[in-house]
Amino acid sequence: MPTRWYLILCSLIIVITACEPIVIVRELPPDEQQVTFGTPTPLPSPTPSAVVSPTPFPPETPLPTVAPTPIPAYAQPSIELARFGAGVLQDFALSPHDNTLALVTTLGISLRDYTQWQENRFITTETMPHHIILLPDGERIATTDTDHQIYLWRKSDGAQLNVLSGHTQRIADLAASSDGQYLASASFDGTVRLWNLNDGGVATLIESQSWLEAVAFSSTGLLASTDENNNIALWQHGERVNTLSGHSRRVTSLAFSPDGQQLLSGAQDKTVRLWQVADGSLQQTLPTMNHGVTQIAMSPDGTAISAVDRTGLIRVWSNPEGTLRQEIQETRQRINQLVFSPDSQAVLYSGSNILKERQVTDGVLRRSTEAQFTDVNVMAISTHDMIAGGSRSGWIRLWGADGSARQTIKQDGQVSGLAFSPDGSVLVSGSQNNMVSLWRVENGAPLQTLPMPSQVTSLAFSPTGEQLAVGLDDGQVQVWGMNGLTLQHNLQAGNKLIYGLTFSPDGSIVASGGVEVRLWRSSDSTLLRTQTESVGENPQIAFVPDGAAYSISVNNGIHVRDLVSDELQISLTAFEENLTSLAVNPNGQKIAAGDEENVVYVWNRADGTLTQLIEGHRNTISGVGFIANGGTLVSGSLDGTIRLWQVR
Repeated sequence: MPTRWYLILCSLIIVITACEPIVIVRELPPDEQQVTFGTPTPLPSPTPSAVVSPTPFPPETPLPTVAPTPIPAYAQPSIELARFGAGVLQDFALSPHDNTLALVTTLGISLRDYTQWQENRFITTETMPHHIILLPDGERIATTDTDHQIYLWRKSDGAQLNVLSGHTQRIADLAASSDGQYLASASFDGTVRLWNLNDGGVATLIESQSWLEAVAFSSTGLLASTDENNNIALWQHGERVNTLSGHSRRVTSLAFSPDGQQLLSGAQDKTVRLWQVADGSLQQTLPTMNHGVTQIAMSPDGTAISAVDRTGLIRVWSNPEGTLRQEIQETRQRINQLVFSPDSQAVLYSGSNILKERQVTDGVLRRSTEAQFTDVNVMAISTHDMIAGGSRSGWIRLWGADGSARQTIKQDGQVSGLAFSPDGSVLVSGSQNNMVSLWRVENGAPLQTLPMPSQVTSLAFSPTGEQLAVGLDDGQVQVWGMNGLTLQHNLQAGNKLIYGLTFSPDGSIVASGGVEVRLWRSSDSTLLRTQTESVGENPQIAFVPDGAAYSISVNNGIHVRDLVSDELQISLTAFEENLTSLAVNPNGQKIAAGDEENVVYVWNRADGTLTQLIEGHRNTISGVGFIANGGTLVSGSLDGTIRLWQVR
C-alpha cells in the first residue's frame, strides 16, 4: 500500500481541468438556518497550447505504444455537497472602536456586530485558526494557525494580506501596539517575537528554555512579556527596561490598564497581581483563586479586574480596592478567553464551544451562543434521512438531509451514543453521566430516561425497533425490550468499554466490539462467536445488508468476514491511522470508514479497491454513514461539522 504522501502526490498530478467544482454550504445563524445548493460554475476553457510538430521516426519503424498511467479513483477530488454546523469556537476578540465581535472557529473567522451578535461576514481559512486579535486601525485582523504562522486579513473583504513565519511551535498569545505598527507574539517554541507590520520584519525579544505564554502592549507603547523564570519583562523600543518578580509559578496572562500605568498578571500560582508600571512595584495581590489562573482582563474604564482559573471560576474585583464584586462558576468548561464589554458592565468569555456574556453586578446571563459552535462527537442517520450530531457539551442537533435544521436538544453530560428508531420517530442518546434518554424527533420532547450502571459508549436499535442495545464502558451490553422498556438481557463482553454495537439485518444477532468482537443471539443472549484476530484499538462493526457477511475495523483497515464460516473474504487497507467509524452502503457494495487524522475512506467491497480518499475535515472523524439512496456519504467530525459527499 503506498504511503499517504505518495497518494497525496498522485492527487497533485491530476489534470486541473478534470476537476469538478466544490459546492460548499455553510450553516446560517439559528434564526435563518437553511441550506441552498449552489449551481456549479463551469470551468473556463483551457488556453490552446502552441502546436509542436513531432520529429518523424525512421522509415518502417513502428511507433511505440505507450499505455496511459491510470489515475487512482481516490485521487480524483471528492465533491462536498453540503455542510452543516458552524465549527467549534476557538477564540474571540472584541473591538472597543466599532463594536466588531470577531470569532474564530475550526472553519474560519466570523465577523459580527457586538450589539446584535449577528454575523456580517465569514472568512474561510485554509487551515484551522486558534487565536485572533483586532488591530487598532479597525481594518486588519491577525490570527494564528495550526502551522505556527500569523495571518493578516482585511476585515472589509476578507482578503489575506500577509503571512508572518518564523515560530516553530504553537503561538500562545498576540498583542498589537496602539499605533498598529507592531505585533508581538509569544510561542511555545520559547520565543517572543516583535513584528514590524509595515514590512513583516521581525526581531526576537526573548529566547527561553521553556514555552512563553503571554504578551501585552500598553497604550504608551510599552511591551510586557513573560519569561521562563516566572517573571515579567518590560520592553521599550526593543530594549528590556525592567523585570517584575514575585510569581512563584508560570505567568499565563497579562493586561495593561487603559492609561498604561498599571499592569495586571495572572499565574499558575493561583494569584492575580497588580503592578505599578512606573517603578515596577507590586501594588496589590488579589485574593487567591482556587486553581491556576488562565486568563485576566481589565475593564475599559479601569475600575474592574477579572480573572478565571482552569476550573471555570470567574471572579471580578473593583480596582484599585480589590473588593470582590462577582463570582461566576462555569461548570465543565475551560475558559480560553476573557474580556470586558465596552461599557465595562459585563464580562464576555469563551470555552471550546460557547461564548457567553454576563453582567458584573449580578452575574445574570445577557447572551450566549451555546449550541451554535458544537463538536460532533457521535452521529446517527435515520432511514428517513434525518441526521443527528451529538457533542461533548451535551447538545444534540438534528438536520434533514436537505440541510434544514430541525431540532436542538440538550442532555445532561457528554453525548456518547446516538441511534434513531427504524421508523424515525424516536432518537435515543447515551450519556457519560450513566443515562440513556429517549426523545421525540418531531419536536425534541423528552420521552423516557433509563439509568445505567456505568457510562454509555454506544447504542443500536434492532431493525424492527423492538429491541435497543446499550454498550457500556465496563464491558456490558444491555438489551432492552422497547415494549414497556424492560431489560431483557445483560451480555458480558469483557471488562473493557464497548466501542461498536449493531444488529444484523434480520435482527437475530447483536454484535459488540471491545477488546474482542462478539456476536450474540438477540433472542436468548447465546454467545455465537468471539473474534479476537486483528481487532483494533477501537473496533467498529457493520453488517452488509444481505446479512451474508460482517465487517470489523482494525487499526488501519477493515476485515470483511463470512457470517456463517467466519472466513476472511477481503481485507481493506487504509493509512497507518486508527479507524474511528465504519458504515456499509444500502446495496452492500461500498464500505466507508473515518480515521483519527481527519480522513474518510471509501472502498469497493467486491475487490477491495480504494475508490475515494476524502480530506476536508479538520479534526478526528467521529462518524460515517450513507443516505438511503446510497449515493451520498455523511461524515461527522470533532471539527464541529457534518458534511455530505458524493459517492463514486
